[in-house]
Amino acid sequence: MMDPKNTLDSYNKDIIEYYNRGEVSYRDAWDLDTSLAFHFGLWDKKTRNLREALKRTNEIMAEMAEITKTDSVLDAGCGVGGSLLFLVGTIGCKGTGITITPRQVELAEIAAKNRNLSHLVTFIEMDFNKTDFPDGSFTIYWGIESLCYSKDKAALLREAFRLLKPGGRLIVADAFYSKENYSESDWKAVQQIWNSWVVDKLATEKEFRNGLESAGFQNISYKNVTKMIMPSARRLWFFGRAALFAGILFSLIGKKYGNPQCIGNTIAAVRQYQGLKRGLWEYGIFYAEKK
Repeated sequence: MMDPKNTLDSYNKDIIEYYNRGEVSYRDAWDLDTSLAFHFGLWDKKTRNLREALKRTNEIMAEMAEITKTDSVLDAGCGVGGSLLFLVGTIGCKGTGITITPRQVELAEIAAKNRNLSHLVTFIEMDFNKTDFPDGSFTIYWGIESLCYSKDKAALLREAFRLLKPGGRLIVADAFYSKENYSESDWKAVQQIWNSWVVDKLATEKEFRNGLESAGFQNISYKNVTKMIMPSARRLWFFGRAALFAGILFSLIGKKYGNPQCIGNTIAAVRQYQGLKRGLWEYGIFYAEKK
């Protein structure tokens, strides 16, 4: 388990190392090369497979935020650019993606060039906790499974509010604690899941909502979509179990299976589904406006 007293710089280095060394896991099991996505994916009647679920997440969030061609989007924690490239490619808006991982900036820029979208997007190595953008730089603040990494989510939401123009919208899909209070054993179990993914601490729905309100956001809504990620959660569990079994076989012949990041990723893949079934965490979408 990570030490929550880690400095922000140390924590960010852990995140960068996790994504650099864990990239192979996402390539093997999560359609990274095509979908350019690290998130769970939302399943509904319009989806038949993981690739469609990953795309459907972008569609649902774009519809909720009513993104149009005139919008300027900040993808906070953009990964390798999948969501932002979807938005500019299908809607025609302009966007900026920021990530603390240099490798992700490189991959996102290559993907934009390959899709002939470089004129609509910019990818920058930057910490979303402390950006360099002027006030009111964007009309959309977008985050998919990235804001969970912030140590101080209330401060992050104040920064999000600052970056939006009046009339701007925030749309965030992420994991949240499902309880205000946990038993000691349940708390240990839920923290083991997210610490394995290098997430220091989640927020509850209430904490996140309070952070939005304190920052100045209005018309705040939250939709619990946990059921919509369950097929992906089961898929993760299946691949995790298979990988752990492979690790046992490797150990029997005296070989080591995977690097620490891949092993942590594998363990979390198994535990996250078990935690969902026990109601230890949930998945939801927040929407809010800056008047």
